[in-house]
This record gives sequence, structure tokens and C-alpha cells, in this order.
Amino acid sequence: MGVHYPKGWRQTIPLTNIANLFALYRSQGDVTIASATTNPTTLDGPMQVVRYGALTVNAVLTVTNRCRGLVVLCDSLTMGSAGGLSMTGKGPVGSSKWTKQDLIIPTSMVFTGVNVSPQAFLNWVKATGYCLFDPNLFAAPPAGMPDVVADYVSWAGRGTNLITASGRGARGARYSQAASQIAGNPGGAGLSAPGGGGCGGIYASGAGYISSNGFSAPGQMWGGGAGSEMAEDNAYHPDADQYSALYGGGILLIICRGNVTITTGAVLSADATAYLSSSGYGQAGGGFVGLYYGGTLSNSGTIRANGSAGSGSPAGGNGGAGATSIKTFVQMGW
Repeated sequence: MGVHYPKGWRQTIPLTNIANLFALYRSQGDVTIASATTNPTTLDGPMQVVRYGALTVNAVLTVTNRCRGLVVLCDSLTMGSAGGLSMTGKGPVGSSKWTKQDLIIPTSMVFTGVNVSPQAFLNWVKATGYCLFDPNLFAAPPAGMPDVVADYVSWAGRGTNLITASGRGARGARYSQAASQIAGNPGGAGLSAPGGGGCGGIYASGAGYISSNGFSAPGQMWGGGAGSEMAEDNAYHPDADQYSALYGGGILLIICRGNVTITTGAVLSADATAYLSSSGYGQAGGGFVGLYYGGTLSNSGTIRANGSAGSGSPAGGNGGAGATSIKTFVQMGW
């Protein structure tokens, strides 16, 4: 007879209780990270969720491939002095199909689908670990995704923002010159969002030679903005890719239901990493680190999302700093 399900079904998942988000993902149980560890992710793909019970981190935990973000769900978190949770250099190559709306865990999500049952869709989410509150999971569905859509366009305002689109760091300004070597302009810092990329340096041999660089990219909702290339004699370099940044800082979100202890020496990071900096290229912006907890917090470690530094002669502009956020579940409305 086969499995029957309603054609054109509609299902609402409430998320005012954050336990409902945890229930969507399979827990790995209590885990101690004792050596450098990478969680599998799809290259330039969706935000990835990994769930733990009590998580102890004594080495660096990161992802295999750059992607739209890493979401760590855990019941408690203890960061040792050598521990690290990192999305440094893991910002993805983006797409014009991706939406740049606020990132939020909405109070509820409404899903509709055909040709697949609601349970089969949730089983797919659990198997892949893809993040249901990543709006681009639905704006630009990955290969193999079931035929399901979400009301992601209307999520804005239904909860407290994790990352705010209006807070993205500005792109570095371009300019032309016909004199001596001039360093590129830096990218803008993000405010509750990733930072912008820096502009490439400008080289001109003097009178009669004019060089012009392009705009770098602003911070993105999925990582730091791209830097632009260095400009040479009588050359105009185009704007940087406005959707992606190789080596830009990525998105790191930690959602802990219990207590968080971060020891001196431990690092939560979403920095950009240098790309052709000695060649005068503008550098990428930092990403975003968000830490949200339901218990207590003891923090003597480091939480950062720095842009990478330009160098060379003339030097490329520095990438703009990303942003960090530490909030309680009460502040988030969970």
C-alpha cells in the first residue's frame, strides 16, 4: 500500500522553547574534544548543526569546509586552556541567490510540502544536520533537499536577531591616484554582523600613470566581506566579489542550555585569514561569534572575529572587524 501523507501538507514548529530546536537534531552525547577535530560540512553549503550533551573542549573544533555557519548545541560547555571553537577563514563563497535578511530563530516556523511526508523531511534534517533557521536553506535549496518550503521571508520580527543585516560592515572605498604608492582603504567594522573587506593598495609610477582600485565587499550574513585586488600602473581593477570572501571569517553560534565555563587561553574565533596580503591585496572581514546560554557563565577566555591585516608595498586595506555577542536565554526570549 505504501506510506500515505496529506498532499500539500502544512506544519508549524514552535521554537519559543529552545528545547524544540534541540529535539530536531541527533545528540552525540557527552563528548570531550582531546585532539584537533573537524565536523563535516558541505563546501559553500548550508549552516551545519552539531549537538552534544556535556561538551568539553581541550583542542580546536572546527569544520571541514567553508560554509554558511556552524551551530553548536550543547547541554553544558567547558573550554580548557587549549580549547577552541573556530570558524576562522571558513566564510563561504556566496551566491546572488542567497538572501541577506536578518538571521533569527523565529518563534515559529511554518513548512509546507508535497511528494514527501512531514516526518521524512524532519528525518532528512536530522540526518544532514542542516540548520532549519538558515533562511538560505530555503532560498537556495541544496541538491537532494526534499520538496519542502518555509515561510522564511516572514521570520523577521518573530524573535530576537542573532545577526542583523543592517549591522554589516561597510565595504572599503575605492579611489584613483597618479603619484606614489598608497595603501588601500580598510573595510568597515560590523555591528552585530560580519565586517567588510579592505581595498587593494594603489601603485602608480608618478606623472602620467593612473591607477584605480575597485570597491571591496561589505560584510555578508554568512561571513566577512571580500577584499579587492591591488591596482598597478594605468590599470583599473574591478570591484571585489560582492557575495563571497575567500578566507573571510565565518559564522559561529553556540547555544548552551546549561552552564558555560571558558578557561584562560581558550578561544572562540571567527577571524579572517590572510590572502595574498604581501601582494597588496585588500583583506577579508571578520565573521561573527554568538554565545547564548541558559545557565551561568564563567569566562576568562577570548572571543573574537578579527579581519585580516593588509601588508605589502603598497599595503592592502585591513579587513573590517566582525562582531561578537554574549546573551542569556532570557535576553533572547527563549
